[in-house]
This record gives sequence, structure tokens and C-alpha cells, in this order.
Amino acid sequence: MNMKLYKVLTNLLSLIPLALSAQNADQRINELLGCEDWFALNREYSEVKDSIQSDVLKSMTETMLAAYFNRLEELGGNLKTLIDKHSEEIGLQNICNMLTLGAIAEGSNGRYSLAADMIESVIDRIIAAGGSIEGTGLDGTYEYFNAVRDLPAPSISMRRKSVKMPFSIKDIPASESASEEMKQKMAGKSNVMWLPVSINGKKYEFILDTGASYSALSKSFAEEIGAEFVRDTIDLHGANHSGGTRTQRALIRQMNIGGMDVNNILAYVLSDNQLDTLVRTDAILGMDFLKLAGNISIDFKRSVVIFGHVERKSNGLIPNLYIEPNNTICLSADINNEQQNLKLDTGCTMTDLAYIWYCTHKDSTSNLEKSNVLLGTYGSTEKKGLLSMPEVSFKVDGKRAILHNVLIHTTPDGNQHSGTVGLELLRKFRKVDINLRDMTLM
Repeated sequence: MNMKLYKVLTNLLSLIPLALSAQNADQRINELLGCEDWFALNREYSEVKDSIQSDVLKSMTETMLAAYFNRLEELGGNLKTLIDKHSEEIGLQNICNMLTLGAIAEGSNGRYSLAADMIESVIDRIIAAGGSIEGTGLDGTYEYFNAVRDLPAPSISMRRKSVKMPFSIKDIPASESASEEMKQKMAGKSNVMWLPVSINGKKYEFILDTGASYSALSKSFAEEIGAEFVRDTIDLHGANHSGGTRTQRALIRQMNIGGMDVNNILAYVLSDNQLDTLVRTDAILGMDFLKLAGNISIDFKRSVVIFGHVERKSNGLIPNLYIEPNNTICLSADINNEQQNLKLDTGCTMTDLAYIWYCTHKDSTSNLEKSNVLLGTYGSTEKKGLLSMPEVSFKVDGKRAILHNVLIHTTPDGNQHSGTVGLELLRKFRKVDINLRDMTLM
């Protein structure tokens, strides 16, 4: 599940004007910034940093890398340096884009008041320059953070360095509105991870979903656990980014997960059965929770998950994860020996290839069979004609796995990445470590 929370300005940045005599290193880094290839930018910048001539290019690059590779402690200082020293060079549009990016990063980590104030300063700058914020989404982003500016930030406390707990993998129950035929077709095809969670002394199960930008609750479940509703409504869009609805948020003051106290989670609240149109879902732990935990080790063989300290070290592994401003987590992996950027989604059973991938592989897929598949997500169901590839090779951190009958989208699907890595691929590996401090998946 992907929750698009707010619109920001259309382009994160404009290409920085460079002198005609700019060195090759400057030109290459500027090019990577422009095409938003964050993995390549992170890899190549460390190699050519000392050769770059433009101070503003260095400052812009370090700001963007801090934002996408979850280095919030660096982001604030980088933003201040960029704006204090290079405002004239980067121009008003880039100043506003950078401040918006910083505000969203601060807000997604619970600094709601600071985020609202930063967005307000962006709006003031634009209006003072004679511009308009119409169509930018900035007013909605300001309202989004301002409505919760006085709420406490989310936090996690562990009694030990790490917390180990069992999890289960099982189907999400079918929606009550689903037909018997549909329930039979879905059997075994909606496997997700379930974690035991205690709230007010009662035990529940939440889905652990890296594909959900933020945690979410059904309305009846939010009322049952005594979540505190925020008096606002916001737009929420599903994975296909079409349509949308007005919904609410609610604060979960405290819950316990395997001896780990999780406080002040701000979750989205949807009417019953709206979290997914084909299955019945009451509670989801999303990327907001996982970013608090920092590290997560999933042992599929023993059905145990560990939060906190991870025994295996990355040993200088180049980051193969980044997090977008809307909390979508992306993985760098090889698909049939080609490097691709994929959305990492443990709330999705299947691994598939997106329309973006299909557009560059039409010739090699022209002989594949097409079948009609009913897809369901938040807010919509849709029957689509998808291709099926008999065998696809995936390689992640040097480990290879083969999947069979991988679906390929042949029409626009809203996915800005080459595909989605679901639970079926991750389960091919005995153990998966997701380290959101080093931004590695091993």
C-alpha cells in the first residue's frame, strides 16, 4: 500500500547553471541531480567530491543525499548552508523546493510545528516575490502539519539493545463484500507479515507494511483502541494515485510490541474495509514506525523479527535503499542482470514489474501471454491485462533468487519505479536485514 500524503512543487530542483568551463565531475553530478538518480549520485559523488569545482553544486548534492538517505541530522545544517551562502545562485524556486523538502523530512519525524513554520516561510517567500502558490499543494501541506503542531513526536523505547519477537505470515481476510469466487481466487495470494501488538492490555495483530508511507487504522478499530482523533481532514491517494478521498488522522498514545514501547504514532483512519478494497484490514504499521525502529532483521526460517541492534554489519556496503519524501522506500536490485530501482513493499505478496520497466523491454516481452488480473488496493479495484514472464532473476546484495510467472504491467500503473519487491521475493532469502541507518538491505 502506498499513501501519497501531499503534493510538493512539481520539480524537486532545477538544474544548477554551470559555467561553460565546468569540469567533467561537475557536469556528471549536475546531470545525476537533474535526473534524480539517487543511487548513482550517492555512489559517484563520494568518488569525485574533491574534484568538483562548484561549491553550490556540492552543497545542493549533499543536501539531497542527506534527505534521501535518511540523514536528518545532516539535512538541517546542509539546508542552512545552501540557503545562507547560495540563495542568489540557486534562485527562488530551488530555495522553496529545498525548504519544502526539509519541512517534509522534519514533519515525517514528528517535528510538526517546525515543519509547519518552514512551509509557512516558503509561502511567504513566494507571495513576497509576487508569485502564487495555486496548484503547488503548499497550502494543503501547511494545513497538514499545522493541524498537529502541538502533538508530541512519536518515539520508541527499548529495555534492551534489541527486541526479538515472533511473527506470522498468513492471508489477509477477504473483504465481507468480496464474492465467494473472489475469496477462493485470493486464497494464498495475500500473504503478509503480522506482528502481535498490545494496546491497553489487549492483544491485536498489525500488518508490517514497508509499502505504507504511514501507519493506518480502520475507523472502528481506532475507536475500539481509544485512538485520539485529530480534528482535521486530509486527502489520501491510493497506489494508483487516482481519485482520492478525505480522511482523518488519530493518535495512538501507547502500544507495546515485543517489550518495545511505541508512543504517539499518528495514524491515518479510514472507514471500515477502505484500507483495501479486496481484503479486510484493521491495522497497519507503516514506514513511520520502521524509521523509528531504525533496524529490522527478519528471519523467515524461524519466523522471528528483531528490532534495534542487528548482528550483521554492512561492512562498508554502498547503500542500496533510499526513502523518498513521501516515505516510499526504494531498493536497488538487479533484474535479469540489469540494475533497477524498485519499491520495497512487505505489505504486498507478489513481486511485479511496472509499466516503466515494460516501456524499455517491449521487444523482449512481445511473445509473452497476457491475462486479465483483478487488482485491489486502497480506494479502488481494477481488472488489468498483464503479461506474465515465466522466469525472472533478481539479485540483491550479491544474493540471487529466481521467481516464476512474474506479472508485468503494460499500461500506466502509477509506479515511478521499475517494479515492486513483495514478500514472495524476500522469503526466498533465509534472513533479511533492513538497516535504515546505513540504508542497506542485506
